Formats: sequence, structure tokens, C-alpha cells
Amino acid sequence: MSAGSRATIERATLIALVSFAAISTDLYLAAIPDIMADLQASRADAQLTLSVFMVGFAIGQIFIGSFSDYFGRIRVIKTSLGVYIVASLICLLASAVEVLWVGRLLQGMAAASGPVIARAMVRDRYQGGEAVRVMSSLAAAMSVVPLVAPVLGGWLLYIGNWRGEFVLLLGFALFTWSGVRGMPETSPAIGLHKPDISAIARQMAMCFGDRCFMGFVVCGGAGFATLFVWITSSAFVITDTFGLPATQFGYFYAPGVVGYALGAHSGSRMLKRCSTLQLLKFSVIVLLCGAVMMQLQADGSAAHAGGVLIATALMAVGVGMLLPLCQMGAISRFDTYAGAASSTFGFSQTLLCALVSVSVAQIKGETLAVMGSLMLVTAVLSACGLVLLVRDQNQRK
Repeated sequence: MSAGSRATIERATLIALVSFAAISTDLYLAAIPDIMADLQASRADAQLTLSVFMVGFAIGQIFIGSFSDYFGRIRVIKTSLGVYIVASLICLLASAVEVLWVGRLLQGMAAASGPVIARAMVRDRYQGGEAVRVMSSLAAAMSVVPLVAPVLGGWLLYIGNWRGEFVLLLGFALFTWSGVRGMPETSPAIGLHKPDISAIARQMAMCFGDRCFMGFVVCGGAGFATLFVWITSSAFVITDTFGLPATQFGYFYAPGVVGYALGAHSGSRMLKRCSTLQLLKFSVIVLLCGAVMMQLQADGSAAHAGGVLIATALMAVGVGMLLPLCQMGAISRFDTYAGAASSTFGFSQTLLCALVSVSVAQIKGETLAVMGSLMLVTAVLSACGLVLLVRDQNQRK
């Protein structure tokens, strides 16, 4: 195999790894009402299939980074993919929503290895602005997955039911495993820092004790949580608020995905002409503008689908810019603990997403109004993270 072919396969595999959370959530969103009907579950119970995935995703990230530092990136990702395949079979064969919860929890724990290890591998190979540009280009490329997945998930409902979504997730895991087999090991610290619970706790405490790291965590994590409110709520917004069938979900979902891809691509190019902090300020402003616009739609007497989609796209542009910056900015605070730093960042981000997912399911009220309020709260929290970063930079001068 030529060097060019190997590089293409490696890039495709990295995109698949960073896409694991997106495809594991976006593919089946349109089928949540179908799950309710087939498993005789309540709306809150069906939405919890998303929440428990995010909880598993958060828990998995606590350990994955440190394990990959010590045992190697490739060994850990292969093991995780094996667990994901088993979990997908559990979901596929589930006869009760409680069984589906178990499968989704295991899926989340295994899927955590994808983005954690992909970010660590980028950090192993690249430094500074180059690492951010590579991560931004991966984010832009992987955005094709959440653009296609909801549409494909909607189409599957024409010819089958929600179980078909998990057949595709199983196939995605097998495809990724075949790509990982040919990737080289990149961890610089294999065998150096044995991963025990106390060591992991110390590494996480070290990360949380760094004010700049926490600024990146709050800014990036809350920013993505803003977009995750939309991911959690969108299936019910299109059916409850606008009366559209679930099979059209993918088309309604697409503007947010396009906005995210545009933000990631634009951010990668703009970084060549401005500093990380300048770009973060701009991206947070864009995010806040979109959140305010969504709140106005939610408070209005007659919400318009076009207004909701424009607001979603605007927020997605801001998140697409800021998230790669925050990810690599946080991880770059540490050298030999890149995996642990990646895990800590991912854990914090995912925990915020799990909290907003549970909030959407439990808070009573009209779906659009709840969604708009939570989006505004998380966008403001992202701006607070930016304030921490600005203060840290000013004190370093």
C-alpha cells in the first residue's frame, strides 16, 4: 500500500473516531418516537436512552485517556470497539426500554475512546497552532457524518423500524476497527504512568486545578452543551411544534450540521490571521447571538420554523469555531499527560451534555420554550469561560 493510501485511510479512521458520539446519537434521533411506541415507554424514558449514553460517555472518558497513555492508543481503541459491538447487539435485540438503557450505557462508555484517543493522537503528532488546524479540519470533515446520519435514520423508518439504526451503528464500529488495525502507535508514555484510580484522580485534579484549562473546559463544554440542547429536543420540536413527520427529521436537522461544518472550516482558516483568544471572542459572540435569537422565537406567540433553523445554524457556526480551539487549548496545557487531559476535557463536556439532556426530558413545558431557555443559559456559561481565559491571559502579561 502506498504512503498516500495509508495517509487517506488513517485520516478517514481519525474522522470515524471523532465521529463516534455524533453518529451514536444523531442516527437514531428520528426514531425516538418509534422507540416509545414499540417498547411502550414514556417520552422521558425514551429520551433517557440519549441521557444514559452521555453518562456512559462521560464515565468512559475518565479512564480512557490514562489507559491509552500507559497501554497505547491502538490497544485501547481496539478493546473499546469490541465492547461497542457487543453493546450494539444488546440494543438491537432489546425487548424493553430498560435493556436498551443498559446497551446505550455500554455503548457510551466504549464510544468515549474514539474522540479521546483521536485528540490525543493529534496532540502526539502536532504542536500549537498546527494541532488546532488539524483538529479543526477533522471537525469539518466529520461534520458530514451528523449531516448524513439523521437523514439516513429518517429514511430507515420508511423501510423498517428503530432497530435498523443499531444495525448501521454495528457496521460503523466494524468499519472503524478495520481502519484502526493499520494505524501506528503514537503514545510517548507507554508503560510510564500506571493507570490506577488514585493516579487518575490526581491527574484530573491537576487539570481542574489549572485555571486556563478550566477556562477552555467551561467555554468549550458549555458551548457544545448549547448545541446538544438542540440535539436532544429537535425530534419533538419538529413533531410537536411544527407538525412535521419524523421521516423529515434529517432535513430539519441539516442546517445546524452545515453551520457547525462552516464554523469549523472557517475557524481553521481564520486562525492563520488571528490569535486563539481573538477567534474565541468572535465565536462566543456568534453563539450568544444565535441563542438570543432562539429565545426570541421561543417567547414569540407564533414560532417560525425558518427562524428556529437560522438561530440553530448561527449557534452551530459559533460552536464549530470554538470547540476545536478549546479542545486543543486545554490538552496543550500538558505534555506527557495529553491522554488524561483529553479525558478530563471530554468528561466535563459530556457531563454538561448529559445534564442538559436530562433537563430537557424532566422540565415541564412547551418543548421550544424549554429548549430556548436552556440554550441561552448554556451560551452565557460559555461566555463566562471566555472571561476566565481573558483574565488568565491578562494576569500573565
